[in-house]
Amino acid sequence: MELKPGYKQTEVGVIPEDWDCVHIGDVAETSSGATPPRAKHQEYFESGTIPWVKTLDLNNSSILETDECVTSSALQQTSLRLYPRGSVLVAMYGGFNQIGRTGMLTKEATINQALTAIRPDQSRLSSRFLLSYLNFRVEYWKSVASSSRKDPNITGRDVREFPIALPPLREQEAAGEALQDIEDQILMLDELIEKKTEIKQAAMQELLTGKRRLGVFEGEWAQVSLGSVAAMNSGGTPPTGRDDFYGGGIPWVSISDMTTSGRFISETERTLSDLGLANCAAKRFPAGTILYAMYASLGECSIAACEVTTSQAILGIRPSPSLASDYLYYYLCSIHDMVKQMGQLGTQSNLNKKIVQGFTLKLPKKSEQLAIARVLCEIDQELDAVKSMAKKIRNMKTGMMQNLLSGKIRLSKKLHDPASEDLITADNFRSREERK
Repeated sequence: MELKPGYKQTEVGVIPEDWDCVHIGDVAETSSGATPPRAKHQEYFESGTIPWVKTLDLNNSSILETDECVTSSALQQTSLRLYPRGSVLVAMYGGFNQIGRTGMLTKEATINQALTAIRPDQSRLSSRFLLSYLNFRVEYWKSVASSSRKDPNITGRDVREFPIALPPLREQEAAGEALQDIEDQILMLDELIEKKTEIKQAAMQELLTGKRRLGVFEGEWAQVSLGSVAAMNSGGTPPTGRDDFYGGGIPWVSISDMTTSGRFISETERTLSDLGLANCAAKRFPAGTILYAMYASLGECSIAACEVTTSQAILGIRPSPSLASDYLYYYLCSIHDMVKQMGQLGTQSNLNKKIVQGFTLKLPKKSEQLAIARVLCEIDQELDAVKSMAKKIRNMKTGMMQNLLSGKIRLSKKLHDPASEDLITADNFRSREERK
């Protein structure tokens, strides 16, 4: 493919001609941390004030707090060292779920031996740009870690040899500023999602147990088994080797569809043909059926927004006239953590129809069920709106990273000719992305 004028081919791909391609070790110092001997010297951790960073403290952004701190004695009497503000941390251990996680120190801190601290030469490499670039190319670690090691970890040498496309310093700072602004928006939305989720959980605990009553509702609630107020059946899976059993347009819900769809399911990754439906145990469930996961993601719950079929891992629950479908959905959501914990503790690796039929719930009159469900639905709608915005902002961040960190779009604080179509300001870039 012919290169665009002003660009060159390098180890990291096509970049602008005035950018360098370097390794982290060329423009930064690196070292790992340590863990003080906790068993013999618990006092190293008691009343400590110096942050001690572990892998789980990393959030791929600025590190504002840590789970543990150490004392000045630990710093003086062990191999711990203090790393300055602006150091960028990379996780080296923990398999593919952990390696490559990053964080940037906002104040002096110590780290454990599972992390490498990168201290950039600030005259050549911006800490914030480095943090963004590491997050952008996190998949790189898989090729390094899996090539020669049984347990996929990376080493300090791997970090030093990490290749990076390096723009002029002021352009790095402009790109880092733009990406940090959008990261701040994401963090703010994540905090809002967490807050609204807590509000929803508290509302379910109060409203679905009768601890708090709505409006003028009164009277005793009945305590019933779910099997006495709902019919339920599991689904089935046609033989996967028969292509003519699939692709016929009949929605077929799998566990993965439930974990990615949200409250309502109207589209599925796979569909069945009439022939496929006739050759398995799957049944047609009408719109409004509560879909309940019995395997893998125990207790995951969704509502069918149209007629669907399901795999055998999912129970289709059809409420009787005395039970509002939305009320049942929120009841099952309210016990999700308890059901999930059953699987984690090994007391019940899978659910089945008999177990779910035995669930007990408190049941007010239908009118009060509907009122409760409306309140919880309004909370859900607010939560869904914030989640949708967060998803949009994350997609925008991904696009910004792809363009800014590869040099496809040049970002400058009036460093270059403002008339150039490839060189724009951070504010203009963000505005343009938001309009997409």
